Amino acid sequence: KRKIVETCFDSCGRAEIDKVIAKFFYSSCIPFN
Repeated sequence: KRKIVETCFDSCGRAEIDKVIAKFFYSSCIPFN
C-alpha cells in the first residue's frame, strides 16, 4: 500500500494528494447529507 501512495504522490503531486486526503477526511468525519 505504501508504494502505491508514493507512486500517487509522484504522479499527482503533493498538493493534489493533500486535497484528496483533506476531502476524504472531512467527508468521513463531517457527513453532509
